[in-house]
Amino acid sequence: GAVEAVMRCLDRHANDLKVQQAACEALKYTMQYFRYQGTARDATPIEAVVSAMTRHQSNAKIQQGLCKVLTAIAESHEQNKLPAMQAGAIEAVVSAMSTHADKQWLQNDGCEALRSMTEGMADSQARAREAGAIEAAVVSAMSTHVDERWLQCDACKALRSMTEGMADSQARAREAGAIEAVARAMQRHEGSGWLEDSAMEALSSLASDNSYNIRRI
Repeated sequence: GAVEAVMRCLDRHANDLKVQQAACEALKYTMQYFRYQGTARDATPIEAVVSAMTRHQSNAKIQQGLCKVLTAIAESHEQNKLPAMQAGAIEAVVSAMSTHADKQWLQNDGCEALRSMTEGMADSQARAREAGAIEAAVVSAMSTHVDERWLQCDACKALRSMTEGMADSQARAREAGAIEAVARAMQRHEGSGWLEDSAMEALSSLASDNSYNIRRI
């Protein structure tokens, strides 16, 4: 029902920005309050979201709204993460963050989407690495918006999810300056307990079974 109806609106009114924004809000709240599992069998809804992100690449507000939808989809059911990856959702988020690097509020939601889609999913972690999510999106966001504590926190959470248990991703993060970015966030926002917790989790993930990163830290 309702999810499919909203998806049809996304497609039917592809060039109507107001409809697209309203659809984003409707989808986000629907996914948050109901455990939607349809995408585990049918990737069409996620494909519609990715398609909308591609169509409206220059509109930062729509990109932000659709990042929130992807987060809600990934968090509503574990089985939704695979079709999200297969539909190109990770690449769409990286593109949105790179295109609108100056929009702190979009960077927040982009990091949240990357975290939710890669957490506990080795295939998605690898896809994020190859899509440039670590360096082009997360580390860049941390360097551009150094004074935004919430963004620094969300970026640390995304780094943890994208690198946990993945040696190749840990190496990519080290090369991209992720360790220095996390350390800078802790120093700049000393006393912010929730940020420091997320930062230490990110460093633990980067250092796990990785002697090179341990020495760097």
